[in-house]
Amino acid sequence: DALDSPAVSSGQSMALKVGDTLYTESDAVMQVGARLGGLWRALSWLRWVPRPLRNFGYTLLQKNRYRIFGKRETCRLPTSEERARFME
Repeated sequence: DALDSPAVSSGQSMALKVGDTLYTESDAVMQVGARLGGLWRALSWLRWVPRPLRNFGYTLLQKNRYRIFGKRETCRLPTSEERARFME
């Protein structure tokens, strides 16, 4: 089971379970993007890129995310509109 993999259990890789289907790495990113809608839906277009190449890009971004996006001491709190999108 992919949820038991060291990368997922350590928080170093993304996993999304929808029903009985488990998505990991770039597949999970595409599924989340499609569900968020708007411009995020464009991430689902990556399905046309071969999975090994997508996952290579995912790994590069994952390993360099703090260098690219920065790291904060605290997390931003979601707005009330954003909170409405979360499940209780």
